[in-house]
Amino acid sequence: MRGMLTQATSPAVLGHLGLYYAIQPTHRTRWEGEKDEPISPYYPRLRQSQEERRRVASPPAFLDAIRKVLKTQDAWCAENPTAGSPNKKPSARGVGLFVRVDDPLSLLLTAHWDSMAHHDEWIQSQANRDGLGLLASCLDMPRVSLFHVDDVEAFTGSEATAAEGETPTLSADYASVSRFIVAADNKVDFERAWDKAGPVLREFVSPYVHRGGWRIEKEEGSGNKDEFVLIGGWDSPAREAEFVKSKGYAEYDKAMSTVLLGRDTKFYRRLL
Repeated sequence: MRGMLTQATSPAVLGHLGLYYAIQPTHRTRWEGEKDEPISPYYPRLRQSQEERRRVASPPAFLDAIRKVLKTQDAWCAENPTAGSPNKKPSARGVGLFVRVDDPLSLLLTAHWDSMAHHDEWIQSQANRDGLGLLASCLDMPRVSLFHVDDVEAFTGSEATAAEGETPTLSADYASVSRFIVAADNKVDFERAWDKAGPVLREFVSPYVHRGGWRIEKEEGSGNKDEFVLIGGWDSPAREAEFVKSKGYAEYDKAMSTVLLGRDTKFYRRLL
């Protein structure tokens, strides 16, 4: 474990968080007339004509397909446990499907794995390949992306790592994924800054759990930069604006602004 950055308390910690970002080309009536513009450089939006949106699979078909895939994954994990990842319920593995609040085409699929090797074993399995066949018509597969966050247990059910009185991310109304960009040779300075800033944020968002770790696979074209990924629950996305106006924010911002090259936060609502 890496100091206070991981904040994992389970005796059987799942060491790597896998985050899948996906684009769902699903037509919804409320999208008609909506402008297709990039939301941020990290989350490019799928550009589609209204006719293309009418041809693709419906939301119920997608949810049915993803339920089957996740059920298959649960069974596979039960049949292929590791020493650090014994058979656990899906909620204890941090399994969740989320839709982005500001862009309902963008999805986030989460799960904790004992190691990247264990996750890769699942990815290469016939069970996963069969599952991808079910999802092929529901997602823009070339735009599905995956990366892992090192040594953090961010998505867990109430029976797992949340301390008494805390609300885990899977039980929150909304979840945020914040990505902090720092120079690769500045990670130690970031961790020192986070030692000061982290408690300010956690006090404000209490009782929700916020945990973070370093991204393992670098984003293409990121150069000599690293990314710290922070995940946690909220009552509402509007609470972030309230945090900016809160008494402690000046201290938080002062500590963070000295070490950051950039930051980006997206809010999600859980579907499954």
